[in-house]
Amino acid sequence: MSLVIKTKINDDENSITYSLSGELDINTADSLKESILSQHKTVKKLIFDFTNVNFVDSTGLGVLVNIKKQLIDVEVSVVNQKDHILKLFRITGLSRYF
Repeated sequence: MSLVIKTKINDDENSITYSLSGELDINTADSLKESILSQHKTVKKLIFDFTNVNFVDSTGLGVLVNIKKQLIDVEVSVVNQKDHILKLFRITGLSRYF
């Protein structure tokens, strides 16, 4: 499966929402990281909308953590996770991180 990334600069122009669709896994994580790190330049907040994400593996979680660590002055959040993905965030302790 693939990962589709739709980018929306929010009205305040200080935040970007990335609406993801598909699977965030070992096959797609690098493309997400490259896309995010090349676009974040002047924003203060990144929002990952997981409404249409069906699967996340450890590589996907790792790339989210890596993005958050690299963007020290940017607030990073994940919203609208499906129950099974939210459970993964809770089990790993990442629900407190995002």
